[in-house]
Amino acid sequence: MGRASAKSNEAKSKMKHPSDMPTPSQSASQSASQPATQLVYQGAKQPARPPNSQPVQYTVSVPAKQPVNQSVNQPNSQSVNQTVIQAVSQPNSQTVNQTFIQTVIQTVSHRAVRLRVLTNLLLLLVLKFLRAKYIICLLHNEKGDLVTGDSNGTVYVWGNGGSVITNFIKHGHDGPVFSLLFVRGTLITGGRDGMVYGWTWNKNMDQTGKIQIPKPEGGVRMLQNHKDRLLIGTTTNSILTAALSATALRNPLAGIELDKTALTMGHFGDIYGLCASDDPEFTSLVFTAGHDGVLCLYDTDKRQPLWKFFLKGTKISCIDANTAEGFIAIGTKDSLILLSIEKDEDSQVFLSEICRHKVVKNKLTTIKLAPDCESFAAADIAGALYIIGLRDARPDEEGQEEVWDLSRVIQAHNGPILGMDWSYDIWANTYLLRTSSGSYEVFICVWFSKQAEEGQITSLDVNLKKTLLAMGDSQGYLSLFRYPCSKKGAYSHSYHLHEHLHWLVFNKNGSRVLTIGGTDSSVTQWLVQ
Repeated sequence: MGRASAKSNEAKSKMKHPSDMPTPSQSASQSASQPATQLVYQGAKQPARPPNSQPVQYTVSVPAKQPVNQSVNQPNSQSVNQTVIQAVSQPNSQTVNQTFIQTVIQTVSHRAVRLRVLTNLLLLLVLKFLRAKYIICLLHNEKGDLVTGDSNGTVYVWGNGGSVITNFIKHGHDGPVFSLLFVRGTLITGGRDGMVYGWTWNKNMDQTGKIQIPKPEGGVRMLQNHKDRLLIGTTTNSILTAALSATALRNPLAGIELDKTALTMGHFGDIYGLCASDDPEFTSLVFTAGHDGVLCLYDTDKRQPLWKFFLKGTKISCIDANTAEGFIAIGTKDSLILLSIEKDEDSQVFLSEICRHKVVKNKLTTIKLAPDCESFAAADIAGALYIIGLRDARPDEEGQEEVWDLSRVIQAHNGPILGMDWSYDIWANTYLLRTSSGSYEVFICVWFSKQAEEGQITSLDVNLKKTLLAMGDSQGYLSLFRYPCSKKGAYSHSYHLHEHLHWLVFNKNGSRVLTIGGTDSSVTQWLVQ
């Protein structure tokens, strides 16, 4: 029993530990060239043996361990970091970075070194992400220093126009820097974030003032000064003005405020809506609207904008307004919207939505309010006519609530409806509605004019005195005929400006004609003499 137990224990003790097992490639070479080392184990807990027997020694044969390559298990962090930098700077950065991260994780065994490498890798990737890709603007100051603004909001100063950065303003703007300007020793910057900052031209480049333009104006696109005025061009095609500080030694932005009235306001997208006010007290007012969601009101006599509203996500294709009653009707891609013009206690104008109907399947071409503003009509390119009217008021908790419902849909023409008018007089307790179509179902003499033969007529309007007829066509021509135009081949004065004239109107007093070009985002005013 004792001998059998001793043999079994000796056999067990000769079993090799898994950590000391050689790899398949090493087993053959080690058995031939490496001498075996003897490991003697005399543990505290020995197996039971019979009395008066000698103690048994257990011998385990373990091959000599090969020297470990420390460059694999314990990599040099400096070499790994250099490899990280090389991998990040490769042209195909995304593929190289992903492959390199997997290689580092599989290779690095020590937790501390792995954490250090991954931290450095993440830092380099973040720095690469924050690095600017483009220089947006630049200028030279009087001393010859080059100043640049980049797409990351940072301003760099290159001394004497050289290739060495001598000063910088880190992330001065939240987004790209679009414009730079020097005024009396102060660097003025403007960015896409809608901010204008002033920076003292010294070693610290301290901020000395700022202006924030209204959010509907977007970002600052261009800065320029004229005498004591600061001109700010915006990304929504507006020019704002502000008075600079009059003291030469002071900061030019000290106490600066934007003027209440902009020098000009415009659209930054396609313009498809144009209408003149019917109010006899305000004969020079004109409204414009476009696919950019912008609503503008202009005074044609003073040639200046009065207000501007931005309806985000609304592509306006047509507009009509009645300033006497305070209503604006607009047509979008799939909806008819009625707005109310109101003023607050500070006489600030704001718009409130009265009703919205999603009843349109095709693109709208025109929309018109009835003279009493109790109904309005819209037409589309398929020749359909939609009429929405004010129904009986329904009582609610606060009083009477106005209800606007779709009263009728009429298939009026076989082609697109280009024009529409309400009658001024009431016939049979209602107003008459007149429409014209691009399918030439009803012919008038201007259809046979040279302009109509070479292009397509897009818009017609007659002045208040009924003496002039204005016609616009797809070739971009504005033609003036005498009204009524009753002969074929009638003589006209033609003027060309737009590539495609989308719409035109006379103002209320007939002294001016306004045209819009659609895709060129321009509004043009013509003086009738």
